[in-house]
Amino acid sequence: MPTGTTYVDYTVTNASVLTYYFTFPILDVDHIVVVRNGTTMVQGTNYTVNQSAGSITFLTAIAVSDSIRISRVTERDAALVTFVDGATTPASDLNLAFLQNFYISQETDDVGGLSLDKNAEGNYEANNIRIVNVGTPTANGDATTKSYVDQGISNALTYNNSSGYLSSWTFTGNGSQLAYTLTSSNTLLNDARNYLVAVSGVLQPFAAYTVTSNVLTFVAGNAPPNGSAINIVAIGFARSQIGSAISADKWTTPRTLSLSGDATGSASVDGSANASISVALATVNSADPSNLYTNVNIKVDQKGRVTQVANGSGATNFTAATSGSAGTAGLVPAPAAGQQYAILRGDASWVYPTTFSGVREWSTTGTFTWVVPININSVRVLGVGAAGGSYSSLGGGYGACAEMVFPVVGGETITIVIGAGGVDDNSNGNRTAGQSTSFGSYAVFGGGTKYDSSSSGGSIIGASNGTITGTASSLPYRIKGVRPSTTDLIPSVYYGVPTSLGGTKQGYLALWW
Repeated sequence: MPTGTTYVDYTVTNASVLTYYFTFPILDVDHIVVVRNGTTMVQGTNYTVNQSAGSITFLTAIAVSDSIRISRVTERDAALVTFVDGATTPASDLNLAFLQNFYISQETDDVGGLSLDKNAEGNYEANNIRIVNVGTPTANGDATTKSYVDQGISNALTYNNSSGYLSSWTFTGNGSQLAYTLTSSNTLLNDARNYLVAVSGVLQPFAAYTVTSNVLTFVAGNAPPNGSAINIVAIGFARSQIGSAISADKWTTPRTLSLSGDATGSASVDGSANASISVALATVNSADPSNLYTNVNIKVDQKGRVTQVANGSGATNFTAATSGSAGTAGLVPAPAAGQQYAILRGDASWVYPTTFSGVREWSTTGTFTWVVPININSVRVLGVGAAGGSYSSLGGGYGACAEMVFPVVGGETITIVIGAGGVDDNSNGNRTAGQSTSFGSYAVFGGGTKYDSSSSGGSIIGASNGTITGTASSLPYRIKGVRPSTTDLIPSVYYGVPTSLGGTKQGYLALWW
């Protein structure tokens, strides 16, 4: 029997007992308030008060397990005693006025003790005491009742039998019907996302249909074809539960993943972390893994597994062709030292060509390189140095010109420089000499000097072992065709000749072998 300073609670155990007592003092019987099962009783109709006995007696029937609270609620809207200036005030009036305030303060404390406290976080704390008589919520922030939540879950689950299976419906399309009634004892949810709809086994997107008042309607133009099977399942609240399962941290029961067959291994998985499986490959042949094989013969099965390994005989060199038979494929025989420029023939021998000829010429100024062809041991060179700068019609010196033969080595790289003509100018200080043309270290064909008081032709500097087959001329050779020679003297075009004399100042070099 819980008791406060100004209230006392009872739970009825005997319906025939109608009188219940209170231990707190009161100033008036009208200050007693009786609440039965959450309903305030009316004094004189439902109960009477005996102030001297400190009790109340019910005038109407009560039942076992009824909850009864007897409270004192002292008058607080008006003073019980009014004092007048100059009047005599008896002690009883002073006591009554004091007790009215005192009792009100006690009742205030009791009411405060029954209210919700705020915890350290600033939230109301019920201290595990149930909050009863909560109204039906209407706004998102309202407190709610258990029955409201239970009904919402029940509606969302849309169970249609005692086994707890989700509601489902099956229809047959006729090619034009859009609306289908979903028979259910529950009010179904009006959200397409709470239903899975398949037409002839094809799951439909949520945008393909709507659900209103237990009627599923396909959007216009999306009527299921004639004879198609329509399957509808109301997943309801289960849809959010699926989302919870997807975000679960781990499985309730771990599972073992195993590999079998050509590879074996296993690992335990509970969904909380990645798992790795250590894989062992099945033995498919008896080859010793420590053996080293040469010229290996390998056999594999249809799965690409090596089933047999053995030493082989190895490949052989290709066989030569003859006038009467073809050769056979094989390895290329290695060339001997010093045969780096030899050529492999069809008869399987490395040889050097017996004849090899060609012509090269350079007719633009600059520096170039030339690699001597293999099996070549001499080359004929025709070189022309550049002419010197002219003064008006007075030309500078001619470039040196000569034709020579030099011994060379196959594969040798030779640097070739073609000289530029000197600068023509009427000012002696601005004119320049012609540049030399050179063939490696074998020969230098000097450039002519610039016009001064007199101009001289360029000099010829040849290697000591060079053979000079031509001599410097007052007019250098005009180069023509692919095989220049000393007889190619055509006066209209010259290399190494001053511009003022109708020639081309730059140098020139030609080779043939």
